[in-house]
Amino acid sequence: MAYTSWLDRLGLHRRELRAWALYDVANSAWMTTVMTAVFPLFFVKVAASGLPENVARSRFAFATSLSVILVGLLGPLLGAIADYRGSKKLFLGAFLALGAAATAAMYFIADGQWVFALATFVVGNVAVTSTLAFYNSLLPSIASADEVDRVSTAGFALGYLGGGLLLALNMAMIGNPQRFGIPDAGVASRLAFLSVAVWWVLFSIPLFRQVPEPARRLEATETGDESTVRIAVRRRSNALSIEIQDDGRGFDPCRYRMSEPDMDRGMGLSALELRAQMIGADLKLSSQPGHGTQINLLVPIKEKRSE
Repeated sequence: MAYTSWLDRLGLHRRELRAWALYDVANSAWMTTVMTAVFPLFFVKVAASGLPENVARSRFAFATSLSVILVGLLGPLLGAIADYRGSKKLFLGAFLALGAAATAAMYFIADGQWVFALATFVVGNVAVTSTLAFYNSLLPSIASADEVDRVSTAGFALGYLGGGLLLALNMAMIGNPQRFGIPDAGVASRLAFLSVAVWWVLFSIPLFRQVPEPARRLEATETGDESTVRIAVRRRSNALSIEIQDDGRGFDPCRYRMSEPDMDRGMGLSALELRAQMIGADLKLSSQPGHGTQINLLVPIKEKRSE
């Protein structure tokens, strides 16, 4: 059948692969509507309406950088715990619930409530990025080595299509709110945030229904009876390194080291790659045998440096 052939070409010929790819549709709505198009302007014009525009933009940029730093700090430790316990879907679900709740809470942001607005943004940003680490780590357990690239590419493409579709609907609603029976653009923007929370949850359901939890992974020296936290710290102790400094060009170089096993399982790298693309950062990788892979992420913190 043509339908089957089309799915074969995409690499989505099994239902668990299609369910996995749909999570890209789910989370991409946050990236397009919240992070890129609606929230930055909403924050400056509404949430931070009592602040000078340059101050509002600076605080939003700081919140964005803070989100990246928190993901870099929490991601490797939580990834090691999920790997050791065999609970990647549990962690993905927990961050999904946290992120969707924070996104829905954006509906209640009122004029001048910039602290509350940034709090919901940081929580949502950390949550959606954290889910990507666990999401990507599920793929090797359901796809063979020669399928991974095709499935991953298909998921990424579907994500852009899905995220773009919801963004188009939301922008139409914000651009002409009266046509949708909405009093003004501010209310339309709040409804857009609420739509993202609902979209994110709905398109995540197939993953939790169809994608199995990968088997628990123990390293050679582990028995499975050790303290979860102790094992996680031991796994991360020689793999994580983060440095933050201003390089004089309005950027924060964030150096984040990930162990080679994590690279193989997709724990974190794809999330950082996506984050770099969405915020216009510069992502560079270098590898040292036996010392993991060094990731240099230049995060823009200001549009223009004041003298």
